[in-house]
Amino acid sequence: MRYMIRYQEFILTNHGQTIVSQQVKGSGYEIDQHNYIVREVKQDFIFADAISVVDTMEKIKISELISRKINLSELIGCVVNFHSYSIDLSEYGIRFLLQMMGFQFHLVRYWKNSINGYADKGNRKFFYKILDLKHHEQELSGYATVRFKFPCSVLVGVDYFINYVISFYEFDKSTGANRGLLQDLLAQYDEYSHLPEHVLVQLDTVISAYTRNYSDQIPRKSYPLDLFFRDRLKSRIVLWYENCEWMDYTVYVNGENSITTRHILQESINYFETGPELSCVISHGDPNMLNLGLKPVFFDFYVSGYNPAIADLTIFFLSVLLFDRFLAPKYHKRTFMEHDFILQQKNDLDTVCLSHTNPLLKTIKLDVRLILSPVRHELLNKLLDKIESFELKLDDTARFFVAVRIMSVFNLNEMEVPDRMYCLALLHLFYSSFFENNGVEFFRSILKLYADERAKIDLIEKGEAYVR
Repeated sequence: MRYMIRYQEFILTNHGQTIVSQQVKGSGYEIDQHNYIVREVKQDFIFADAISVVDTMEKIKISELISRKINLSELIGCVVNFHSYSIDLSEYGIRFLLQMMGFQFHLVRYWKNSINGYADKGNRKFFYKILDLKHHEQELSGYATVRFKFPCSVLVGVDYFINYVISFYEFDKSTGANRGLLQDLLAQYDEYSHLPEHVLVQLDTVISAYTRNYSDQIPRKSYPLDLFFRDRLKSRIVLWYENCEWMDYTVYVNGENSITTRHILQESINYFETGPELSCVISHGDPNMLNLGLKPVFFDFYVSGYNPAIADLTIFFLSVLLFDRFLAPKYHKRTFMEHDFILQQKNDLDTVCLSHTNPLLKTIKLDVRLILSPVRHELLNKLLDKIESFELKLDDTARFFVAVRIMSVFNLNEMEVPDRMYCLALLHLFYSSFFENNGVEFFRSILKLYADERAKIDLIEKGEAYVR
């Protein structure tokens, strides 16, 4: 039996011995029934023993690696230890465990699916993350796939316990309180009408690093970002909104007739349930502005791997336009505890989105002003310029990804009314206005909407136009 696979992006040898080494040209090649797998080193491709034939390291299963006596330490390039006891997740338990391992405990933070914090060992500072095995395997798979492709934070050790796994990353000294992340730069310069040259250079640096693998495309039907889109259809979209009366109201944005929100989401659900094949690139997958360092260095690889370029672009855009500017600082403040400058900015959307709901006519009328600072506009413009330079093929399905993303990060029912209405305005505006636009042009049209709004504001401030 023979298989066709693409090259892999991770270190793996058969107990340190290279079996076969050869130059490979083209996008794929055949290997034999022994399930050899390949890695890329300076354009050489090394065949070695592995668990099975996969097209990337997106399916790491620790138990299979152990049963096949694969050297996990070589696979992920760090120290690996296995322990035959469970760990206590209380702050006292974590502090005690880290001290037993020779660390000086500094901080622990509890999140929905993980626990993380900082600890020192010698003169080195580390970021640690505690996950259950399922979530750890997902994170480790993403890291193993992209660590040769992006400037990643360095995984230096993994400790497996009976009930949980602790991963240790080298703390990157380029980051700190309100510095080092793209989020910090955007928050610092959001109020600037003209940007210093060094800011433009930093934006270029991050975008160049982020898109460095966009020229390599493969078609795929499943991908890590299914977790943020297809998997959320039932767990969030249907669960949160199925019984909402306002979902059946016709929405008007700035006087333009749209459709019902339920109609948009049903079309989006139908699209994702067909499982279409999409053009995928190696991507970080979760480009919120706290995951991208200016150095550049990237963090958090839970959904990294071969993902649809259109999905990756959607997440990046909406992080800049909506979530990391307005919603996350308001509804998820804990995320910004060390990068809290953004919390000082005004994010009340009641002044930029006026709404009138008529239950009798089943209508929602929205009058919205789109807000985007010059630094955020410049960032997104540079992103689109870079993607266009690759002549990247983008699928014409952005509106479905945008719809699911806007509606599935935060539950709109739990928001204050002005915030919910602003989200609905963006949903209907983006979904309906650009129905015919494809790929990059879809996102160009969104940027033009914001630019036109900015031009109107400038005229108003100069006394050359009336307020709408």
